[in-house]
Amino acid sequence: MSDQVVMSKVDALFMDLSSEGVTEAVFACTNSDGMLGVKYIGDPKLLVYLTSVVELNILDASMGVLAVEQEEE
Repeated sequence: MSDQVVMSKVDALFMDLSSEGVTEAVFACTNSDGMLGVKYIGDPKLLVYLTSVVELNILDASMGVLAVEQEEE
């Protein structure tokens, strides 16, 4: 799938979310070819908060996986 196709799907998703009342959203994606896509809508301060929450959730989940892996050793 080309970068343009992927980002047009993201644009369509954001338009749909906006029509449902979503005011802030962040989307990031990558693929094995190295394509990186980032799109966001909304208030920059709230977007920073959202990305921080996501980062902490990912960190927490990865620490849980790491703890399980260490227990298995």
